[in-house]
Amino acid sequence: MHQPGNITEEFPSTSETAIGGEVKKPETQTDKTFSRCHSIVLTEDDYKQTISDSYQKRLQNLRKELNYISETDWMYESANRKAL
Repeated sequence: MHQPGNITEEFPSTSETAIGGEVKKPETQTDKTFSRCHSIVLTEDDYKQTISDSYQKRLQNLRKELNYISETDWMYESANRKAL
């Protein structure tokens, strides 16, 4: 028979959590530390990829500028000839 105030039958203990009918133990300190480190590694990888993409875009822009300068070079008088 159920007694009022007796919650031990209704709820799992504080050291366990019921999920979908299964009892799951809470994360240990090691699991939390691993999760934190994993998150940091993923963040660093994303940052490195962003920097790499940024360098590639900058390099492409510099190549375009160099091509433009090469194509329009004939329009301008050489600085060496001006000095003479």
